[in-house]
Amino acid sequence: MPNAPYGVTAKCTDATHILIGGYCGDNYINVKLYFDGGGTAMTSITGPFNPGDYFSYTDTLNNVAFWNTPHYYQATGETSSESSKTSSNSVTLWHETVNLYISSLPTLTETSPSSDTVNVWCGVYPTVFATVGYNDTVSAIVGVSVTGESSQSIKSDYAYYLGGADGKVHKYNATYLSDNGAPITSYWMSKITDMSELDPHLMGMWKTLYLVKAKYVDKSASTPIVLSVSVDNGAFQDLPMQYVGTGDGGQQDAYFHTIATAKYFQFLVTWPSSTKNFQFDGLEIQFTPRGDEFKIR
Repeated sequence: MPNAPYGVTAKCTDATHILIGGYCGDNYINVKLYFDGGGTAMTSITGPFNPGDYFSYTDTLNNVAFWNTPHYYQATGETSSESSKTSSNSVTLWHETVNLYISSLPTLTETSPSSDTVNVWCGVYPTVFATVGYNDTVSAIVGVSVTGESSQSIKSDYAYYLGGADGKVHKYNATYLSDNGAPITSYWMSKITDMSELDPHLMGMWKTLYLVKAKYVDKSASTPIVLSVSVDNGAFQDLPMQYVGTGDGGQQDAYFHTIATAKYFQFLVTWPSSTKNFQFDGLEIQFTPRGDEFKIR
């Protein structure tokens, strides 16, 4: 008895066709295909075939009775005698109803959306055609607005040179935390100052900064705050991040300690959170005047 074929597979190629194929296990005159369990061969594929040759056959199915039912196939090889049957391999054609519902800006001109019935087969995406009566043109207005609780409502004004004592605030709300999915980091930045707005004698003097106090409304618990300092119009240097607040809604202070000596200072407060609400109220600083600058000729 010749060796049986091997590697027999069955797969859908579209809604009504199944491709059966495999490899010859011996020299065959032809290959016979069977439905699994069937006593008579469904077809015979004419050879000759050599060992390892690939054989194939497309089974055409046009009867709806075949839908949703597994199809099992086996194969034998023939020389002077017929080989044993291979193990069975199956595939299933599926029939489903797909309802198409369209709800969008176009104006509906029919009483109800149309639906269509289509065949869906394994491994192949269906192409669906449905006639739906809608107007051809669509017009729409897309607007972007900023609210008082938006992370984009950054204030440019401030009270005293660092702001806060008159109640002017910058509010951040986690509801408006992104721009098309990209997080928006909210911040407040002071102007460059030498403190002479409060005391003209400070103009041109060196000062040593040792404490910065950020004032805020306690909107959320464990809100991250980063305070950065720039001296003499240089790059901002970040102080260690703090996680502040309990969410009780009261007025709170966050203390940042540093030592920086310069004539001019600028401050930046950032709250890099995608989940916390934050309301910044102002900044207070403590520093020591160091003296005037003199030039010796």
